Amino acid sequence: MGTLVAPAMAATTQQEAARRNTPLWVWLLLLLVVVLFVWWLWDSLRQKAADRQSVAAQPTVPESLGDAIAQAEASGGRVGTVPAAASTAQPQVSPAVIEPSVAAPAPSAAVTDVPMSETTPILPKRSTAAEKNDDDLTVIEGIGPKISAVLQQAGIDSYAALAATPVDDLRKVLADNQLRFVDPSTWPEQAVLAGTDPDKLAELQASLKGGRRR
Repeated sequence: MGTLVAPAMAATTQQEAARRNTPLWVWLLLLLVVVLFVWWLWDSLRQKAADRQSVAAQPTVPESLGDAIAQAEASGGRVGTVPAAASTAQPQVSPAVIEPSVAAPAPSAAVTDVPMSETTPILPKRSTAAEKNDDDLTVIEGIGPKISAVLQQAGIDSYAALAATPVDDLRKVLADNQLRFVDPSTWPEQAVLAGTDPDKLAELQASLKGGRRR
C-alpha cells in the first residue's frame, strides 16, 4: 500500500514544480486567447440578432397571385381596389386664357424751360441734307469756293448761320483747315446784310479789301 502512494505523491509533486516553472508569457498568451474567444462569441451573437431584426423588418413578398389575394383579404381590403393614400387625384387643368398685357406708356418727362443767357448767341437752325439752301456764301467779301466748302462742312451753310457764328469760332474753323491768313472779322456783318439788304452790303464791301476794312 505504501509502495502505491509514494509514486502518486511523486507525480503530483513533479506537476506542481512544473506549474511553478511555467514562464509568465505563457499565462499571458493563454489569457489573450481566452479574451479573443469570448469577444468572437459575443460578436457572432450580436450579428445574428441584427440579421434577425433586419429580416423581420422587411415586408413579406407574396410568391404568387393567390398569396397576394389572401394577404389583401386578411388585411380587410378588397381585391382590385387601390388604397386611398396611394391614389393621387389628377386635377383637371383648364386652358388658361392669356390676355395680352398692354404696357402703360411711360410718362413723358416734363420739359422745363431753361433760361438762356443774354450773352449766349442764338444760332439759327442749320439746314439738313434734305433741305435745299440757295444762300451763296461766296457773295461775302473774303469767301471763295474753297472757304465756302470748308464752312459748309462745318455746318455753316447759310447767311443766317454765318451771321450767328462768333468770329472766334470762324477763326478756329479756318485754323483747323490751314487757313490762318484769312480774316473773318466782317463776315457775320456781311451775312446779315446779304440776307436783308443787298444794297447796303454793296456799300460795305466797297470799303473792304479782301474782307478786311481799309
